[in-house]
Amino acid sequence: NNNVWIGFGDGLMMFNGTAFIDLSENLTFKNVTAIKKDMDGKIWIGTFYGLTCNDNGAWKKYTSSDLGLDSYIYAITVDINNKVWISRNGGLSIYNGSMWS
Repeated sequence: NNNVWIGFGDGLMMFNGTAFIDLSENLTFKNVTAIKKDMDGKIWIGTFYGLTCNDNGAWKKYTSSDLGLDSYIYAITVDINNKVWISRNGGLSIYNGSMWS
């Protein structure tokens, strides 16, 4: 789809070509630091306190218990094998489709 995702200091908006939709309530925290779309179309949103994934409307939150002690997300990228990489205060983490390491 051609949705535009916009993160800012107080939340997340999506523009669907007609209207802006506030999706902030789905986040681990409202301060958005990074947004990335993977090869499957999932949208990954990094925040001050964790990561949220939108998979075709289904939301999954990853917090410090999933990511490690410090979950401030600086950046998100996806490699050629569709693995999601995040940089955070506690280091670098990779998601293999089922778990973080």
